[in-house]
Amino acid sequence: MNTEIWQKIDTLFDEYLDASPEEQANFLDQKCETPEIRTELEKLISALDKTSDFIENPTFTPVKKILDEDETDNLIGTKIYSYQIEKLLGKGGMGTVYLAKRVDDFSKEVAIKIIPPFAGSKSNKENFRRERQILAKLDHPNIA
Repeated sequence: MNTEIWQKIDTLFDEYLDASPEEQANFLDQKCETPEIRTELEKLISALDKTSDFIENPTFTPVKKILDEDETDNLIGTKIYSYQIEKLLGKGGMGTVYLAKRVDDFSKEVAIKIIPPFAGSKSNKENFRRERQILAKLDHPNIA
């Protein structure tokens, strides 16, 4: 797939995320110019649907425990999925960010943000989702 098509898919996905639920209902029928674009957008939307309630309903026990107890200073060494928390990177109003390393057969360093239970308001959840989308678009060799 060429760069131009991926840019179109990226733009359409952003439009989908910004659309109201009513607009999202017919989005693919109205916006997809080719079956290839539609297929890729459907994959992205499906992936989003599978992960969209993670903040509201954490099911993975260590994450649920972390969010429930808000003991963010004691997380060094904690394993979340395939990631081992290595060190604290920073704390702020929206949560605490840690450096973590993947500990299975794939090697990667990531930043993990833990948001406290009191930050669970609808506007904070929307801000967190918006931040996630912005960070996902960053593409530079000096940005993790």
